[in-house]
Amino acid sequence: MTYDLFQNAFIAVIVALAAVMMFRRLFPQTARKLTGRKAAAPKASGGCDSGCSSCNGCSTLKFDIPKPD
Repeated sequence: MTYDLFQNAFIAVIVALAAVMMFRRLFPQTARKLTGRKAAAPKASGGCDSGCSSCNGCSTLKFDIPKPD
């Protein structure tokens, strides 16, 4: 009897945690509002992958379709 109770409680905790994680993944804004957290601001870095075009690496890539001659 004790083993069954422990097993059911353990499974219930796992299912509850999975439901909370799924809710946070599917509804991030609502989850933040419910918990009172603010969205983290992206940190600017000095590397080429920061998206700030500090190294002009983005300007060397050309995504235009070449025009036929």
